Amino acid sequence: MSSIKIVTDSTCDIPDYLLRQYEISVVPLQVQVNDELYLDRVAINSAELFRRLDGRGPGAATTHPPPLPTFERLFRNLTRQGDVLVITVSNKLSETYATALRAREGLGATTAAHIAVVDSLSVSMGLGLIVLAAAKAARSGRYSLTELASMVQRMTTQTHVVFFAETY
Repeated sequence: MSSIKIVTDSTCDIPDYLLRQYEISVVPLQVQVNDELYLDRVAINSAELFRRLDGRGPGAATTHPPPLPTFERLFRNLTRQGDVLVITVSNKLSETYATALRAREGLGATTAAHIAVVDSLSVSMGLGLIVLAAAKAARSGRYSLTELASMVQRMTTQTHVVFFAETY
């Protein structure tokens, strides 16, 4: 089996040490707070985001998917090393999944054949748990890209996230 590289987005909430341990690539979403734009987990972390939002009222923060060229560059680099499995935040919450698909298709059929993109149907550690399971399976070397993508697709229907937001 060829090497399979795992890619996810910054909504995964996987600690940095696990990202390094499993060699998971993270593409940052863009976070807009009022008129300021930040790369998630690069220029702003969750604690700082919540601090800035405190008292600013609803609708003060939005996210934007990673730019198309960001995915294209990463895909070109990683496909030189093997196949690529991309697992994104739910398509219902972000355009990240659609952007990853457009990037894959824009690279041509030969390269696109080595990239699978899966909508996690989740966010936060729901996405993170799916990504970690995929990274462990990829590391085992027992799965093809198609097999691993199918396994992840099955996991997406069995993973549920519940969270509560504090209201003021």
